[in-house]
Amino acid sequence: MPDEIYAIELAESRGWQYDGGRVSATRTFKVWENTATLGNPSELTSPAKVRAYFNVSTGTSVGAYTFQGPDKIPERGQAFPDDSSVYAQSYTITRETNTDIWVVVWTYRNAQVTSAGAQPGEPGFVEYTLDIGASFAETWIVSPTYPTNGQIGTTLSAQKITGGTQIDLEGVPLSRLKYTTEIQINETIQNVSGVPSIVANMRAARGTRNNASWEGIATGKALYTGGQIRRVGVSKYQVSHRIIEDSEFHLVQVPERDATGKVPTAEINGANRARNVYWRQPFPTLSSFASISTNW
Repeated sequence: MPDEIYAIELAESRGWQYDGGRVSATRTFKVWENTATLGNPSELTSPAKVRAYFNVSTGTSVGAYTFQGPDKIPERGQAFPDDSSVYAQSYTITRETNTDIWVVVWTYRNAQVTSAGAQPGEPGFVEYTLDIGASFAETWIVSPTYPTNGQIGTTLSAQKITGGTQIDLEGVPLSRLKYTTEIQINETIQNVSGVPSIVANMRAARGTRNNASWEGIATGKALYTGGQIRRVGVSKYQVSHRIIEDSEFHLVQVPERDATGKVPTAEINGANRARNVYWRQPFPTLSSFASISTNW
């Protein structure tokens, strides 16, 4: 008789619990090898060997053994039978005392997961916190023509603001809202010893803007301001990243000033206004945000 692995669901073991919008359900499976004897030990010698048969179809070979079901063992992210809104999330594997029979209990919840996606607390898990708002900025010209990606040249002519409508009075700017988003990314990483390697990436990215579109933010509008790393386990670390998105590429408007520090004016749009207004870019360096972490 060929070496075969069998699995059967204990249908009467299915459980279902609903509490305030949260659903928890269970399914139990028994798994065994048909040819296991005293002189021919079972192939299923460890939980890892049992896990190899998760999501395996009847008739499929895994190594020298063929899975014969009749019931398919689920894997993480698969839906509960007859309910596509409840998903397999966690499991336990135990061996029945003095037998070669293994018991697999899957727990389902109404929160969608994938087979490869990390869960909270696992290495690779990422969560985002966004604060979408606005901040006041001193403004001489509204709706100007922004330099491509917020990059300015080295000459005054390349830095001079063009386009838009000048609104200052006698060189004194008005305060105007510009749109910003503060983004915090928390991720769990694993590092066996020493300083986590991600530290070098974080240091290199400090004070730089994104060199390509990132998470829907156009090139040059996101600024990486650093982060924090703290140990949360023997070999696990919680890493927090801070990023600020600025609708105006983090550019600053600066008027021309004379030797006395005054702003020379000229008649513009029917009033005396700053004669020349220039761009300043405090963060001229662009870098790849995709290189900071492999998890996001």
